[in-house]
Amino acid sequence: MKSIFILGGSGNTGEKIAQLLVQHTDVHIVLAARNEDKLRQSAEKLGQPDRVSWKTVDASNKSSLMNVFDGQDMVVSAASTAQFTENITRACLDAGCDYLDVQYSSEKVRILKSMADEIESTDGCFISEAGFHPGLPSALVRYADSQLDDLESAVTYSAINTDMKNVELTNATKQEFIQELQDYDATFFQDSQWKKASMWTTKDFQTIDFGKPAGKRTCVPMFFEEIHDLPTLIPTLQETGFYIAGFGWLMDLLVMPFVMLMVKLFPNMMAKPMGNLFAWTWGKISKPPFYVIMKLRAKGKKDGQESTFETTLFHEDGYWFTAIPVVACLLQYLDDSIRKPGLHWMGQLVEPERLMEDMERMGIQIW
Repeated sequence: MKSIFILGGSGNTGEKIAQLLVQHTDVHIVLAARNEDKLRQSAEKLGQPDRVSWKTVDASNKSSLMNVFDGQDMVVSAASTAQFTENITRACLDAGCDYLDVQYSSEKVRILKSMADEIESTDGCFISEAGFHPGLPSALVRYADSQLDDLESAVTYSAINTDMKNVELTNATKQEFIQELQDYDATFFQDSQWKKASMWTTKDFQTIDFGKPAGKRTCVPMFFEEIHDLPTLIPTLQETGFYIAGFGWLMDLLVMPFVMLMVKLFPNMMAKPMGNLFAWTWGKISKPPFYVIMKLRAKGKKDGQESTFETTLFHEDGYWFTAIPVVACLLQYLDDSIRKPGLHWMGQLVEPERLMEDMERMGIQIW
């Protein structure tokens, strides 16, 4: 029986990944975090004492990670541990286990890319940028490529309204989010070249009708590393990118500009209070209906004719929408259909048609 070790196993995403693995696989699962009481509660909720165990761990201590990683097939990093990426990945290499992460972090990507040759030489299979976004944008573009003969344009869009009143965020999660606001990259691919959107005008924004319940929303470009290689992988592609809708006028026009200014002026001092302000405001403005939507719009040729292709993915809960693609990817990893040495982005590694089928089976609605 294979064993999967989940860092952040008692957290919002990690616990859901574990639940899906219990339901859809026969693997042994180890939940890991720093809080012993939460780990015990999460393990008891899963109700599989013969398959689920737990261990306390400190991601800042590489030696302790090596000890607990020993004998594991895969480590899933589902906690806000981007700052400890090097510790975690080094421990995985030393323990001889594979790795998957779900964090959105430019620093994490930088560290992993610097280790790419070493990862491949040690036969490790490292999967990064897994989950909803990043994760699905490049997978959906590749899915569109399987539906059209010559894919010319494939762009993904997302709108999110999460019930933040009932979500407990750790200080690490809040600060990690603020860090990514500092590193925000508005790059997109258009007319066969990479461009950076102007954030002071709306000329590079797009208005998208997501349908009910989100309706029409203005979306801005947001770059993920997984998107970068798509024009090379699909030579006919002339336009691609990921665009995300805002949080609403209060957050977009007042809170976010203030937060970004404070963090830019006082990066060390203001990260924690600005993270608290952002989370508090988001919780205050949260109101139903809640949803997470990702939409793909593509065009190209099919049987020699100009054709368009669209698909929309929907779930009411953002944490489930993150966990489901991760487990859909792990299903392909566990049967060895995608496991190979090296550093990979989830959306470029998975078989996209099977991914769509498994995600729908696990609860994501697809039109």
